[in-house]
Amino acid sequence: MRSTLLALVAITFLAGACTATRDDSTSGEQLAAEAIASDPTTTEPLASTSDTRPPTTKSSVTTEEQSVQKTDPFMVNQGLARTLNIGAVYEVARGETWGNDFAPQDLDDIAAQGFTAVRIPIKWSDWAEPAPTFSIDEAIYQEIDAVIDRALENDLSVIIDVHHYEELDANPEAEAERFLAIWFQIAEHYQDTPPSVVFEVSNEPHDQFSGDVLNALLDQVVPIIRQSNPDRTIMIGPDQWYSPLQLIDLELPDDDNLIVTVHYYEPFPFTHQGASWVDGSDAWIGTRFREPEDHVVIEEEFILVAEWAAENNVPVFVGEFGALDRAAQQDRLAWTRFVRQQSEQYEFSWAYWDWATPGFGLYGHASGKWDEEMLEALMGS
Repeated sequence: MRSTLLALVAITFLAGACTATRDDSTSGEQLAAEAIASDPTTTEPLASTSDTRPPTTKSSVTTEEQSVQKTDPFMVNQGLARTLNIGAVYEVARGETWGNDFAPQDLDDIAAQGFTAVRIPIKWSDWAEPAPTFSIDEAIYQEIDAVIDRALENDLSVIIDVHHYEELDANPEAEAERFLAIWFQIAEHYQDTPPSVVFEVSNEPHDQFSGDVLNALLDQVVPIIRQSNPDRTIMIGPDQWYSPLQLIDLELPDDDNLIVTVHYYEPFPFTHQGASWVDGSDAWIGTRFREPEDHVVIEEEFILVAEWAAENNVPVFVGEFGALDRAAQQDRLAWTRFVRQQSEQYEFSWAYWDWATPGFGLYGHASGKWDEEMLEALMGS
């Protein structure tokens, strides 16, 4: 069943070995094809697609000294101990804005608050051409390079995240080739960044991008990244929006440098009461965070994650958690503190959602101030 699905979701790429030299005009699609064709772990036959060859680029963000030892994902995960999501900036559709003004220099203040890392959700699919080239626009690289540069200057780890690839979730078989070509280009561009830069494969897979289809495509994308990043820590997660309860269906690729991520927004009627994008959520307004009932549910789910992680010997990153400000502030503080404490109890790193998005944000653009109570809930005992 698994090998059949590998054939279904993958990739009509070029058969045969990579050439010894590469023209700078090689397309993202063909580069990914070459990567798969040259990888000895790839078992499926590959077919030719296109001869179009736009240019590829390489990041100016480099590390002065490459590690001679294989990167330890548990050590990398420690660098993500207290992460802040930079939402509603690079994840929005190309040409749109959600009013969340962000500049790389804002990372100075983020680091000063005690955060150790930032997660950068990016809608890469909006910056990649359709078939046959799939080439990523240089403009988005320039923006993300500046963010990574500033983060590293502040000793912040960075997670590069493929976010809001709705077409992939709706029809992974049709989008697999483009998805793999996107990742080949991202990996090539950032191959010289330090080990503190982590690649997150695809945010919150759901709908059709789930189960065996998700597992099969993970088996394809990891070897592609490994072509240019043999020691890069790669982050993956389960389906149904990174649900902890779906870890049971996640089949880890044959790779020893992975972090597994989950997202946590339970109880959902509490954290998303009044959310404009959730049908029926106005009926939840006034939902309280109940003690001890909600505590017990959260504890049980974190125990499940911890047991699964121990059995599979992988570190865990709670990549998103947060509650909308339609909930009572004292309840939000109690919930945030409790989820953070549960994460730390099991040595999971975590990322709060988020920096300054209205409703969730720790920082207010209008006031120019941080929510000190929420910072204490995150950074305190």
